[in-house]
Amino acid sequence: MMHPPTPQAAHLHAALAADWWRGSPLRGAGLEWMHFVVVGDGFRLLVNLSVRREEAGVVPRALVLVWDGARWVGGMHTPRRERLELRPGRVDAMFGETSVRAVPEGYRLHLAPEDTGIEADLLLRPEAAPLVANHLRLPDSGRFHWVSVPRMIVADGELRAPFSRSLTGLSAYHDHNWGSFDFGGDFAWEWSFGLPPKPTDAWSLMALRVSDRARHRTLVSGLAVWRDGELWRDFRTDEVEYVREGSWRGEPHRVPDIEVGNHCLVASVPELAKWRARAGDDWLDVVGSTDGAAQLLIPAAARLVRVTECPTRLTVRGCLRGQVLDCQLNGMLEVVDA
Repeated sequence: MMHPPTPQAAHLHAALAADWWRGSPLRGAGLEWMHFVVVGDGFRLLVNLSVRREEAGVVPRALVLVWDGARWVGGMHTPRRERLELRPGRVDAMFGETSVRAVPEGYRLHLAPEDTGIEADLLLRPEAAPLVANHLRLPDSGRFHWVSVPRMIVADGELRAPFSRSLTGLSAYHDHNWGSFDFGGDFAWEWSFGLPPKPTDAWSLMALRVSDRARHRTLVSGLAVWRDGELWRDFRTDEVEYVREGSWRGEPHRVPDIEVGNHCLVASVPELAKWRARAGDDWLDVVGSTDGAAQLLIPAAARLVRVTECPTRLTVRGCLRGQVLDCQLNGMLEVVDA
């Protein structure tokens, strides 16, 4: 007798059905990246594997950063083109000594990017249904698509360098983005997620706002909430308001570590990021507090694009489908400016 798949097996199947390399930069346009963040109290491990079409051709990059609650370590490795192994239609890819693979249990990451001082191995298992968005048109740039796997568990993992730490049992977030657009166009975004301090806690969320570069016009916004891995509520653009409050004034960890004018540093990073969603009887207020910043500097279209990654603590209150929310989550806020 056939038994129905477990929720974990269903989540993995759904994720892998949508989450595979499209390879558009290999065919002559755009960029693509897979993004993973492992979250613990006072700890983040951030991994970004990207492929971008530039004047010199296809450029692969492996960005790996560790935040220990006080400082960032790590950096970016750019392997030679011949050391990129990526086949459209599959999850598996190698960026030099760093790799991602689909295995029966989930996603297996091997992290050993040169010149970053970071080494780790981990197995990530999806714990929530993925969210897919297609064909967002960015001003003067092209189309943008993404898949988010908002909640994962580190089924097995170990950080070996720059210090030793077990990662097993921590929560994680993953998204995959691709399109015909490139950085430097007339757009900016704030992208956030929140995961519970304990993997057994029910609630997790993802929020975003994509706008024009000056942030005068919202192109799309959303606030999605999962309860025990089930998509519980998905607020859309007209139902969501985003407000930035204050400015984070610390010194970011910059990648690459180059001298730039102060206006390029953290002027766009809010001290508080507030999301407010209302629809019928459902409502949700999310306040994210910035605890630090790592900033990736990307030359594009005669501009210096800043991608800033901020560890955050989120306070969540609301009522969704009759369920009251009053909880604290750990997460990240990503801010893109040109």
